[in-house]
Amino acid sequence: MRVWRGSVVRNAGRAGVVGVLVVVYIVMAIGMSVVLGPRPSEPVGDPVVARAAAPDPLAPFAGSPAARWPDGEFGLVTPRPRAMAGFTEEEVSLAYWHVRKMLSAANLDKRALYRRDPRALAALLTPAQRAGLLARRSDRSVWVTSFAPGAAEAAVPSVKVRGTITAEPAVDRGRTVVRVKARHVFVYAVRPPGRRGSVARVVVRRDTTLLIVRSGPAVAVELRSTAVGAAGVRCGSKDGLLRPVFDGAGGGAAASGAPVDPYDLSTDPARGARDECGTATRT
Repeated sequence: MRVWRGSVVRNAGRAGVVGVLVVVYIVMAIGMSVVLGPRPSEPVGDPVVARAAAPDPLAPFAGSPAARWPDGEFGLVTPRPRAMAGFTEEEVSLAYWHVRKMLSAANLDKRALYRRDPRALAALLTPAQRAGLLARRSDRSVWVTSFAPGAAEAAVPSVKVRGTITAEPAVDRGRTVVRVKARHVFVYAVRPPGRRGSVARVVVRRDTTLLIVRSGPAVAVELRSTAVGAAGVRCGSKDGLLRPVFDGAGGGAAASGAPVDPYDLSTDPARGARDECGTATRT
């Protein structure tokens, strides 16, 4: 059974955790060196899927849209840089490079994916946001895509990526910034550790908003918000980590809600209802 796992949205700010709102998603912040506010609720519901043939271990992306997609960072394509919002073309170009590296660290880094190690992303953050990310394990499972320990290993080296990155001038909390919006689908081919004959595709739909800001004379990139959903994983996760469904096994909960196509970039990854599993149309 294919599974669409529920969605989580979190807002990152400069002043630490400012609150938690659980409706269809979770809203909270990471930021300054001090983390404030209550501990967030567990990640919300998960959606499920209809039975389908398992992927070919020798060609795990065959038969899916991802078969034609770029590998890894080649799928993270930024706009052509131009001067805007008081930033020069050169500053915007450097910031775009940083944006790509942040998205890669959060979604493609092998240590993050299979060892729950967020240091690749943390190293790219501002000092305030780095402290917030490292201080709370619950933040890591939202900002950084990670499989549960012992749940999976990479079946092939590549991750398939497709999406868009757009940028526009904006004002955020009184600052003139460039708001960057990244909307992507990441497709992972995984297998149970040590088992070569069983392969599953896990499809992660993630929207991330980042800000290009001026920090004194320098230019920095801040995380602003993220929304994420996943197909091909078990329902009912309490820690936000991915647990793939192999060999047609059940998704851990009864399906409810409208079907979700995880490959559809036009949909909101935060869709779904609290504490529900929904049906994913494919993986």
